[in-house]
This record gives sequence, structure tokens and C-alpha cells, in this order.
Amino acid sequence: MTNQNTNTATLSDTPARDPDELRADIDRTRAELAETVDALTEKIDVRRQVKAKTAQAGHAASDLAGRAQQKAGELAGPAMTRAAAATAVARARAAAVAQPALAKAQPAFAKAKVVTAPARAKAAQLTDRVRPANSGAAEPIANAAATVAGTVRRPAVLIPTATGVLVLVVLASRRGK
Repeated sequence: MTNQNTNTATLSDTPARDPDELRADIDRTRAELAETVDALTEKIDVRRQVKAKTAQAGHAASDLAGRAQQKAGELAGPAMTRAAAATAVARARAAAVAQPALAKAQPAFAKAKVVTAPARAKAAQLTDRVRPANSGAAEPIANAAATVAGTVRRPAVLIPTATGVLVLVVLASRRGK
């Protein structure tokens, strides 16, 4: 039988090496093997992969939101400027329309004041004459209003009284027939 694997070395084929050199070679091989095992472990650890992908997606979404917010800020500035300009134009037009209307209305206001002046003067005279004559009448009217308000606040007394009065009126009308 012949040895088909030509990559493997046998003990007789290797030259004699220093033990420190062998230890360093073994340590290198162990480090490479540890890296390989870590890479394989990472590939088969689905939970860790999901966490990593989730973190990547979160960072991507955060970056996208930041860019969108920046773009909105960039667009908002010119829009606000245009809106302010449009508002200024609208205010100027409104003032231009309102000024002539107010100018036309001023004579009408003045005429109304002149026309209503005699009526206002007469009302003031009548008010001055009525005040002294009614100064004593206000108190009895206020007392009567308070009495009525007190009666209305007590509906339990008012309803039977009204019912009794109604019964008396009906009986009186039947006797009168």
C-alpha cells in the first residue's frame, strides 16, 4: 500500500526541531483552532445572529430617521419663508381693501352720530326724570322678587298650593252654573 496523502508528514520525514519552536508552533495552531471554533460557533448560534441583525436594523432605522429629520428641517426653512412672505402679501392686500372701506364708512358713522344725538339726549332726560321718581319703588319690587324666588325654590309647597287653588276654581265654576 502506498501513502496517498502527500500533505501529511510522518515522524521520519520531519527534521528534528527545537522544543521551543515546537511549543510556539503548537500555540499558533491552538490559536488558529480557537478562531476557527469561534467562527463555527458564531455561525450556528441563531440567537446571536438574530440579535446582531436586530441591532443592525435598529442602527439603520435610526440613521434613516436622522436623515429624514434633517431633510425635513432643510425643507421647512424655505417653506416657512414662503409662508411668511405670502402672509405679508395677504395682510397688505387686506389693508389696501380695508382702508377705502373705512374711509367710505366714516361719513356714515358721523351722520349716524348726528342723527341719533337728539334721541340720545331725550333718553338721558327721561332717565334723569325717572330715577328720582322710582328710587323708592325699587325696594318693594326687589322684596316681591325675592318672595317669588323663594316660592319657586320650594316646589313641594308650590305644587299642592296651585292644585288646591285649581280645585277651588273648578268647584266655584260648577256652583255658578
